[in-house]
Amino acid sequence: MTPIGGRKGGKGGGGSTRTPIEDPDNLLADSTAYVIDAVSEGEIAGWADEDFPAKCIYFDQTPLQNEDGSFNFEGVEYWLRTGTPDQEPVPGFSAVETEVNVGVEVEEALPVARTIAAADVDAIRIKIGLSALSTLNVENGDLTGATVTFAIDMQAGSAGWEEIGAYSITGKTTSGYQRSYRVELPEVRPVSIRVRRTMPDSDVSSIQDVIYFVSYTEIIDAKLCYPNTAYVALAVPAQAFGGRVPTRSYRLKGMKCWVPSNYDPETREYDDTSIWDGTFKLAFTDNPAFFTYTVFLEDRWGLGERIAPELVDKWRIYQIGKYCDELVDDGLGGLEPRFTMNGVMNTREAAYQVITQLSAAFRGVTYWGAGAVVPVQDAPSDPVKIVTNANVVDGAFNYAGTGLTARKTAVVASYRDKSDHFRVKAGIVFEDTDAIQRYGRRQADITLPFQTSRGGALRDAKWLVDTNTTQRETVNYQAGFDHAALRPGDKILISDKHRVGFRLGGRVLSISAHRRDIEVDAPVLLRAGETHTLLLANEVGEFREYAVAGSNAGDDDLATILTLQAQVPPTIKVGCVFVLTASDLPPRQFRAMSNTPEGHLFNIVALEDDPGKFARVEQGIRADDDAPFLLPDASPPAAPQNISVQVVWRDVPAGFVVTVGWERGGASPVARYRVDLTDADGIRTHIREVGTQAIDIPLLSAQTGAFAVHVAAENHLGVTSHFATKPFIVAKPASAEQQSAPLVAGAVNTYAMLCSSVAVQQGQTADGSTLCYEPGGTDRPAGTWQAMQIAEADVLALWYRIA
Repeated sequence: MTPIGGRKGGKGGGGSTRTPIEDPDNLLADSTAYVIDAVSEGEIAGWADEDFPAKCIYFDQTPLQNEDGSFNFEGVEYWLRTGTPDQEPVPGFSAVETEVNVGVEVEEALPVARTIAAADVDAIRIKIGLSALSTLNVENGDLTGATVTFAIDMQAGSAGWEEIGAYSITGKTTSGYQRSYRVELPEVRPVSIRVRRTMPDSDVSSIQDVIYFVSYTEIIDAKLCYPNTAYVALAVPAQAFGGRVPTRSYRLKGMKCWVPSNYDPETREYDDTSIWDGTFKLAFTDNPAFFTYTVFLEDRWGLGERIAPELVDKWRIYQIGKYCDELVDDGLGGLEPRFTMNGVMNTREAAYQVITQLSAAFRGVTYWGAGAVVPVQDAPSDPVKIVTNANVVDGAFNYAGTGLTARKTAVVASYRDKSDHFRVKAGIVFEDTDAIQRYGRRQADITLPFQTSRGGALRDAKWLVDTNTTQRETVNYQAGFDHAALRPGDKILISDKHRVGFRLGGRVLSISAHRRDIEVDAPVLLRAGETHTLLLANEVGEFREYAVAGSNAGDDDLATILTLQAQVPPTIKVGCVFVLTASDLPPRQFRAMSNTPEGHLFNIVALEDDPGKFARVEQGIRADDDAPFLLPDASPPAAPQNISVQVVWRDVPAGFVVTVGWERGGASPVARYRVDLTDADGIRTHIREVGTQAIDIPLLSAQTGAFAVHVAAENHLGVTSHFATKPFIVAKPASAEQQSAPLVAGAVNTYAMLCSSVAVQQGQTADGSTLCYEPGGTDRPAGTWQAMQIAEADVLALWYRIA
């Protein structure tokens, strides 16, 4: 066998490998995209950052300019037009362009043609694209450039095809390349354009020269200023974005609105040194009241053509606007305006829906009444009318409570997050643990399209839960012409003797000559130790308060004559309505929802109003949680406490029922309670889970001995507390018929009897209550077993019989 060997190569011997060479890409996109984005109706205030507008322009959610002044994209030019009627056109944007996608490969045997029929098109721009252009040397692996040739033909009307240009592209690219060619069009229509390959198609994989008819753009040459339209014009180099047009977004100060002439929108201050004269000026503001007013006035895009300016209650707009600008806690340790409006309205909606949505931004409604547009806001206000059984038809108030399902106890609020490009996202979760414990968890999902403040979204969520759970009652009644001027949103005071339990309202029978003694039509109650105030209404229903200095009340505290500390004016007449208030019993407050005339009467519907809701919603909020949701507490809740056990007898079905009650331990929220029972054999059985703090457990056997009940709390995450246990004893029955010893107060007396094979425990519990047999029967009880308290010196004999 011949061995195989080798030797080391010498100085000129052996072969060497060659690394293939790839030429660099030299076909780089040098086209520029010219884009016009209409951003708003005009006139707008301008860039959000007037000193550095490039920081307000975003491409694919990336700012054009960073906070440190550096640029993320080079070569971008931009212009802003604010939407004035006579604004100048943007230089370089002298045409209206509409791009039409084609995206078809052009082969030598299959040219690609398209037809333009529009008569106002002056020219087209044809875009030719290459996915790659290269030649691979199969011998040494070198990758170099290539050349492709093509032509563009035109057919005008019924004429034949005419070549208008022959072109070639030479170079190398592996990542795609596009080139545009402008073609002027004749006046004849239709016009067809054809792209034709003028060289054979490559039939080898080593040559990449496929061309595409990418698109064509119809061009209308004109100098357009787009009056009354705010827009941003951009010149974007294609190579900065890989040959594509990026998505764009902008931060802008929006539309200028009609604001009061004495108002500074930058500082939100009103010049109160003089009375406002009712005039307005144009300025940028995010106050929702003034934007809503602008919607009513604008005749081009608003309701100005249908509603005259004098029909809009501008005085209420002014009042609402001032309330919106008041500073409140922002939940982050600072202050912010109570209501602001930042967002986009870019869909066509019915006028009523738009006004309703805008009014909700300042927690109000807008309605048409008495031939005018009246905005109403739920804000602190004084009552305008007193109502008693004496000035309603038949003295009847009809009350209705809201359903349990309408009482929302948790809210998920979606708002525009300014830290995430103002996207609408669910960022606030609010839960009222006390309300959840009482009514159960009932969640409402709300969207706040004009809210950009996290603190504002939290206030809106708290408002919904608070008003749902505290303003639970409506009332409706009929009244006379003294209610004709009552408008939705007005606050009223109601004193209903059927609700209070005694009379505190009525009508005045007489007024003394010195106008301090008031005689009323029926006795009213003045309880000793309380201070009282008399509310008296004039002829038009307006009322004033007068402190009560004395009365003719006797030992029963009932009075018909009230002496006031001050004289009443002549506008207070005999027969007027009055309400007597006590320091511990004010009249109930309601807010009118509707006032519907019916003949000579008026049907009033009002909602219970709680003036404390404003402080509860706006004070002490926290909105600095980093998590997108406020997750429930994962720690175990506190165990129940103060467990009580009571045993009662029921006839059908015969047997004893153990009633167990307990109290919630601590303030942590509880979703349900788990209840177990251990019998005399030590066998522990799960009874069931309950949402209340009490349960009835039937004892289904005659077993006696030591029993125990166990109760644990469970939160919404399913985390359970440790069990709290309460033991109790079921004693053995006596062995013969006999009379028991007297029960002694304060001692533990344990006896039992057996009736119809059912064990009955007789004993005194820790709180002194005793379970006993009500005498009157023989073998079966004629009465019932019940808890009974043994007082001092009480003696009770218990007879029992063996079954």
